[in-house]
Amino acid sequence: KYYKEVIRAVSSSKKMMNFRLKQFKKINKDFKLRDKKIIEIGCGKGDYLRLLDKIYKNAYGLEGSFKNFKIAKKKKLKIFYGFPEKDDYKFTNFKFDCFFIFSYLEHIPDLKTFLKCIYNNLNPNAVGVVEVPNFDMILSKKLYSEFIIDHLYYFTKKTLTILLENNGFRVIKITEIFDNYILSAKVKRIDPLKLEDFSQTNL
Repeated sequence: KYYKEVIRAVSSSKKMMNFRLKQFKKINKDFKLRDKKIIEIGCGKGDYLRLLDKIYKNAYGLEGSFKNFKIAKKKKLKIFYGFPEKDDYKFTNFKFDCFFIFSYLEHIPDLKTFLKCIYNNLNPNAVGVVEVPNFDMILSKKLYSEFIIDHLYYFTKKTLTILLENNGFRVIKITEIFDNYILSAKVKRIDPLKLEDFSQTNL
């Protein structure tokens, strides 16, 4: 019942926060997002959002826990209270050029609706970063301790690619990061096929 809430303790990990800061700067450089509108889906209390806000002029967050939402608001972060649970749910009155999902996707019961909603809140050619625990590594090292009751899904590079590409995103690249514990996928929104060209056939 608490799957909408992001439970995260990264603010106490100096190693992770330093890693994220370097990562966000590189993503900004790669995708040229400095002046674009970006959003972190499931931003919790705003730990990562606070770093994103330092790098991007228009960094926003979406959080499904009202308690977390209020804490992030007190930090003077740009945050919306809500959750992508319907295809036509709008985060706000404008769309975004980039999205981030950090170790949240594996908690979501209805992945198709969740991703479709995010897709519908993005501008054409928007990009994103989707991260999940690395099940390839868990399998290879037989890490039984990595199975967590909150995680409804575990993704390998192959299954994460299939999921994202079946739901409107082209996977640019998937890499193993943070001592191989995390799969990090860079993606691009795929525009729908235009069928108008098929209306005139040459017989």
